[in-house]
Amino acid sequence: MSALDRLYQPAYVGENRCFPCTTVNVGIALLLSTGLLLVAGGVVVPVGVLVASIAAIHFRGYLVPGTPELTKRYLPDGVLRWFDKAPTPASAPRDDSDGVDVERLLVAADALEPTADGSDLRLTEGFRDAWHERIGSRRSTAIEGTHLANALGIPEHSETRVVPDDDAFVATTATTLIAQWPSHTAALADVTAADALDERLPGWERLEPARRADVLAALRLFLDRCPACEGPIDTSEGHVSSCCRSFQVLTFSCTECGSRLYEMDLDRFEATAAE
Repeated sequence: MSALDRLYQPAYVGENRCFPCTTVNVGIALLLSTGLLLVAGGVVVPVGVLVASIAAIHFRGYLVPGTPELTKRYLPDGVLRWFDKAPTPASAPRDDSDGVDVERLLVAADALEPTADGSDLRLTEGFRDAWHERIGSRRSTAIEGTHLANALGIPEHSETRVVPDDDAFVATTATTLIAQWPSHTAALADVTAADALDERLPGWERLEPARRADVLAALRLFLDRCPACEGPIDTSEGHVSSCCRSFQVLTFSCTECGSRLYEMDLDRFEATAAE
């Protein structure tokens, strides 16, 4: 085994490279080299240290031992979120400044109705039956990115792409996360719900993809059984971790097959609700 082979750490480079960690370490290398330049009075040593540091970051993923934990501890979450290559768990569906009130829209579509005591909302019987009928007819068909793109109304040549991410899907532009689905089961739920809404909701075709994603995600919270196996849906709290980030999430998932229908970032949701 060569010296480079011993230095190379595939867990931290290539597709596994953590951009917050890399950014922090490059910054440290630049500061160290600049400090040496001021002290040494020449460029040979500082440039040599900078080249060696960049090489270490390139092959190892980081320069300072323990970088992932240090980055997680000391960098603000907003900075980590800006650099992170992986989408964060979703927050509650948005009611953005474009005036789309998700719950009001779904009530107007006769998809949701108040409960008997008026304290909450639930699926209307007609929409629930129509939705589950579509789920049953699509259950044996593989859901692909093109199906989700159609559900969100993404034009064929748009810069927005729906791509698989392990068992999940994400819809992104080059810089913006549009939507995410934590499982193929969640994707099945949204594709079939979009079909049902297209028939019931005037103006559905005029909603932007991100707004459609909000509406469909909100509907997913009202499912009473799993689209994949018809098992019961339950909620649980837990943590999702990446290299240098950790999220407290509320997960809606099937108790029988384990399919995740929805993940809510509790920290971000509580911070937004407090504003």
